[in-house]
Amino acid sequence: MKHDDLKFCIEALKTFRREKCQETDASVTGKLDEVIFRLEECLGVGEQEVAVPSETRHRVLEVLGDVLLVVTRLADLIHLWTGIR
Repeated sequence: MKHDDLKFCIEALKTFRREKCQETDASVTGKLDEVIFRLEECLGVGEQEVAVPSETRHRVLEVLGDVLLVVTRLADLIHLWTGIR
């Protein structure tokens, strides 16, 4: 993966965490912190190409799935309570 692409992904995860942490439970926030840390470890020292281990890539996808599930449930509840679609 290109170094700049990985940096962009990390920044996107950090932004999401910062803006949505009040909407997710603590376990999801902790998982986000974990994958952000793992990805930052992969950055290295400004190399053009960085290796992201398969285990880390799978963990990132798991956590994104958890985040989407929580945020989707929250949106469904809001729609149910307010009747807004």
